[in-house]
Amino acid sequence: MIKNKKIFIWLIVILVIMLAAWSFFSKSESPKRKINIELFEFKPEAGGTFRQLVDRFEKQNPNIHVELSAPGDAYTVLKTRMVKGKAPDLIGLGGEQYYVDYAKSNIFADLSNDSLIKKFSPSYIKSMQYLQNDNKIYGVPYVANVSGVLYNKQLFAKDHLQIPKTWDQLIALSKSLKSQGKTPFYMGYKDDWTIQSSFGPLAANLMNPKAFVISNNNIGKYDKQYNLPLERMKELSKYSQGDVFSYNYNDATSAFAQGKSYMYLQGNWAISAIKQANPKIQLGMFPFPAANDRPSRSVSGVDLVFSISKQTHHYAATKKLLEFLISKNAYSTYLKEQYAVPTLRNNNSFPSDLADVKNNLKRGYIVMAPQYMYPTELDVNSLLQSYLVNKSRPRSFVHQLDSGLKIILGPQGGND
Repeated sequence: MIKNKKIFIWLIVILVIMLAAWSFFSKSESPKRKINIELFEFKPEAGGTFRQLVDRFEKQNPNIHVELSAPGDAYTVLKTRMVKGKAPDLIGLGGEQYYVDYAKSNIFADLSNDSLIKKFSPSYIKSMQYLQNDNKIYGVPYVANVSGVLYNKQLFAKDHLQIPKTWDQLIALSKSLKSQGKTPFYMGYKDDWTIQSSFGPLAANLMNPKAFVISNNNIGKYDKQYNLPLERMKELSKYSQGDVFSYNYNDATSAFAQGKSYMYLQGNWAISAIKQANPKIQLGMFPFPAANDRPSRSVSGVDLVFSISKQTHHYAATKKLLEFLISKNAYSTYLKEQYAVPTLRNNNSFPSDLADVKNNLKRGYIVMAPQYMYPTELDVNSLLQSYLVNKSRPRSFVHQLDSGLKIILGPQGGND
């Protein structure tokens, strides 16, 4: 009897061990259910870089699958999806009014108190708050851009030219080159957005920042301050290849790459295309010298803002992806391949081509481009193009600007 009891007990022990082993191996062999999240970003030209980063992330996190979306007409696609209630989990937009419109629509998670925010430079956090006219943060300023004067180092060295530090020096240099039958600037004003590369630095450095706080109370208040930037923008177009409205961005970029002009008014986003057209070119960028009495700030805005959708069912996985994107190796990959400006604290990985604007960027001597402050419904670029094409006076541009703002804002819109 005792013997049978011992045998029974041993059988029970063996059975328990077998069940535990089966449970362990069945769990280890069956893969965890995959979490599916979507990364949506508005820069199709960066799609290849993000594809690399997503592949790396998935290898490190085999239980998370990331669908990458980078459509050419990102804002239209996103608007349609938002209407249908199908928001992506992680959304990357430009630091402009399109982002602000979504942020104010209560679509993004509030990251104001998230530890991630402390990883970024205060100057770019302030830029976000200024852009939103709100102290809350609904997205991280992933990378920045900077516009200025791209210049051909080989041509400058050949003619023993110095980088101009003031507006008068810039004009003197341009006049000298033109008198020798050389082209100071190549301009592609057929694409109206390229005009911002001259208007933006001029307006941002010469006008009161309050002029770009869009509200009914401000309409007409700073009209006279537009005169100098508009006049200087018009003057600068005299030192181009001529007929600037027959050439677009691609034409101008290609021409500069081929050495057809000494300078090119553009931002860091153009560097990749220039080097693809001419891998041997040696170029640099110096701050646009808008004024004579003081050094000009570099016009730098947030190029890419990442926000987490409030609708996401996988917040932890989405945040994990965002944290990966700002990790050292992933971030370095993006900076290198996209010639981007870092926004993380103590990150000095600036492209060598930006050496002449590096000091401004490092110490936060920057200013946001005014174009980001105007309502999306107001086509400022078209107004600037019309001003130049028609050789109008500044008051004509300002009148159209004010009229458009009154219609868009309405009787109560944007009042302080």
